[in-house]
Amino acid sequence: MRALNSIFKRSYEQLLENLKPKAEAGEPIEFKQVFGAYTMDIIAAAGFGLDKPKDLLQMMLNAHNDKDVNDDEALHQYEKDPEKWKKRDCPNYDNIQKMDYLDRVFSETVRLYAPGGRTGRQVEKEMIVNGYKIPKKSEIMITIHAIHRDPEFWEEPDKFDPERFTPENKAKRHPYCYLPFGHGPRSCIGMRLAQVEAKYALVYILQHYRFKTCEETEIPIQLTKGGITKPANGMKLKLESRV
Repeated sequence: MRALNSIFKRSYEQLLENLKPKAEAGEPIEFKQVFGAYTMDIIAAAGFGLDKPKDLLQMMLNAHNDKDVNDDEALHQYEKDPEKWKKRDCPNYDNIQKMDYLDRVFSETVRLYAPGGRTGRQVEKEMIVNGYKIPKKSEIMITIHAIHRDPEFWEEPDKFDPERFTPENKAKRHPYCYLPFGHGPRSCIGMRLAQVEAKYALVYILQHYRFKTCEETEIPIQLTKGGITKPANGMKLKLESRV
C-alpha cells in the first residue's frame, strides 16, 4: 500500500482544491458526490499508475492478506519517536498508522453505517443453529446492519462512541459481530484500500478545515433501501477554515 503514497497525495491534494471554492464562499458541499469522485480518482490513478495492470490487483491482495511489507519496513516506523508523524506536513501511509483515535472514529463510523447492509454465504454442510435446520448448499443472508445495532453485542448501539474500538474493548467482543467489510477469507478485497484512502482524505481536509453542519444537513440522515448503504438525500456540510 505504501507504493501508492504518491498517487494518494495527488488525489487528496486535488480533492482539497476542488473543495476550496465552495468552502471559501460558505456554501454547502455535497460530500457523497465529492468523496465518490475522490475514490474513483484513486482507483483509476492506481490502475494506470503502476507498472503493470495486474500490479493493482496484486497490491490489493497483499493488503488484504496484511503482507504489504518490504525490507526497509523498519526505516518507516516511529516507535522511537511516536510524535514524529505530527511534524510532517502531509499524511502518508506510515504516519496514519499511528493515529489510533482516527482508526477508532473510522471503525465506529462504519459500524453505524457499514458500506454494505448485508452479505450472502452458501452453507457447505447441513447444520442446526438455535434449533433451526439449515440444509447443505442453502443460500443465507447475513444482515450486517442489524448485527451492528444489536444491543446484545453493543451497549447503546445507536450511540456514536469510538471508545468501543480500544484494544481492550475489541478483545471483549466476538469478532463476527463487526462486519463492515465481511470477515474471514471471503472478506472485502478492497478493505485496506478503502480504510487508507478515507483516512488520507480526512486528515488532509482537517488540517485545513473543520466540518460544520448547516441548514441543509439532514439530521437524522435518511438512508436508501438496498444492499449498499447510501444517504437518500445526500450529505451536505460546510467547511470552516482553521486559519
